[in-house]
Amino acid sequence: MKATSDVIDLKKKKIAIIGSGISGAANAYFLRQTFSNNVELVMFEKSDKIGGRLATFEFNERLYELGGSVLHPSNKYMSEFIDKLELQKKEKEKSTKEALGFFDSKGLILKTTGQFYGLVDRINFIRHFGFIQLFKFKSWLRSFIRDFSKLEFLIF
Repeated sequence: MKATSDVIDLKKKKIAIIGSGISGAANAYFLRQTFSNNVELVMFEKSDKIGGRLATFEFNERLYELGGSVLHPSNKYMSEFIDKLELQKKEKEKSTKEALGFFDSKGLILKTTGQFYGLVDRINFIRHFGFIQLFKFKSWLRSFIRDFSKLEFLIF
């Protein structure tokens, strides 16, 4: 029999997932949901544990969650993932200030006071990054969230 483009390849396809953090785990979950057992998923992780930056840390007999702790409401995929896993969302406390950290390859370079775009944070941001970057950052953040909400899974 001659192989033609009309012949369906019945061999399982392999999909490599790089990293076992929340993104890698979510990708594995949604790929399995989409393709069932018709694909072989192979996950590569450089560290000796899964979870990426997510971890539970015990200090003074209390448990603290570390890692990606902010889920933007526009992230419909993560919201769906949380719902499917029946995880409980912690409501934001009204008195809690939301600090923002800026990192480079060497570590933390700027931490906001929790009132980003308040006067102190604006001055610190300008001091570290320059006046024009303050406006570029605000614009970039808005467009990033807008563009992210347009993403759809490609089913092939």
